[in-house]
Amino acid sequence: MKLCSIIVIILLVCFSNLKADEWTTQSKILYGLSCASILGDVYSTHLALKEGGCEQNRLLGKHPSDNKLILAGVVGCATTFVIAELVGSKWRDSFLFSVFMVELGCIGINVFNYKY
Repeated sequence: MKLCSIIVIILLVCFSNLKADEWTTQSKILYGLSCASILGDVYSTHLALKEGGCEQNRLLGKHPSDNKLILAGVVGCATTFVIAELVGSKWRDSFLFSVFMVELGCIGINVFNYKY
């Protein structure tokens, strides 16, 4: 996880001077939904692990600590922001919507594993 944090910090520093285009209201809402779904994935993973489940993400390991999950969520939100900036306004909404939908799928898997 330290490597992921370092990579995100380097990306933020390297691209902080880019002349970014303005984000539309729709892009801002999609980014908020993406982050909410990432954090929902973190929380649903936490619940599933409490019930004896296993994490499927190999980067986190089978039974990550709560701190590792929180860090993964923060890094996920930061990385989503950086990539959304880099792809520009033409592809930003499509990218953010894709992140939102993938994370909703992850939440669904966690809830299904937690309940059944």
